[in-house]
Amino acid sequence: MTLHKLTVGDGYTYLTRQVAAFDATERGHSSLGDYYSERGEAPGVWMGRGLAGLTDFDPQGPVREEQMVALFGHGRHPDTDRLQAGAVAAGANPREAAAVGHLGSPFRRPTIDARGLRARCARRFTALSTSRGQRAHASVDPHERAAIRTTEALQMFEEALGRQPRNDRELAGFVARASRSSPASVAGYDLTYSPVKSVSALWALASPEIAGEILAAHQTAVAETLTWLEEHACLTRLGKDGVRQVEARGFIAATFTHRDSRAGDPDLHTHVAVTPR
Repeated sequence: MTLHKLTVGDGYTYLTRQVAAFDATERGHSSLGDYYSERGEAPGVWMGRGLAGLTDFDPQGPVREEQMVALFGHGRHPDTDRLQAGAVAAGANPREAAAVGHLGSPFRRPTIDARGLRARCARRFTALSTSRGQRAHASVDPHERAAIRTTEALQMFEEALGRQPRNDRELAGFVARASRSSPASVAGYDLTYSPVKSVSALWALASPEIAGEILAAHQTAVAETLTWLEEHACLTRLGKDGVRQVEARGFIAATFTHRDSRAGDPDLHTHVAVTPR
């Protein structure tokens, strides 16, 4: 099993773009439901003891994208939109309705997404290299890199503050802040369960009966490991700045079983996105 930390700001986009969509890096604007239908893949399923603490929630239904955004993007009940709509229909005022669905303290969010500036610059560097017939990650002249970085920083500044910088010093300060990582809450963890390669190869080449037994054994191993983690390593933090570490009741987990790697090779593995409850 490997572990990937999911931070606020990019956690749910990583989940919906790469984990829930079976490691696809280019999913376009289609919904997860459309993606599953087009690819013939099974949707994600809910697991974990923490589900028992969610009111008015059906854990038997498939994992929907808006549920992942609510849970891992905002730290709220997966069906927050539906619960808030129900509260409004019952006569709740806007403030009361907005409070519906909270699962604890709001996530701490970075004021500037450092990854955003780096990603935007990287896309421009790649586009410049490919337009010249070079490989995507070819070296870019330092002066051109600086010019692209300044252009992207200016655009980010205007998007964040709604105006242009007053002077070069203000822009330089913005670039400095955007270039270093800001502290952000941990939204959860992606636990990736992968058997050895020979198991994936056997699973891919075996008869349907044997393949089914291998898949069942893999899923049992995932469930038992998750249960062990809930008993021995399911913790959360309370108090100002998370000063107290306490045991949680269990995980709320969204699980997605994949059949191949990004390269298209047989690679049976399961992503389990967890957050303690």
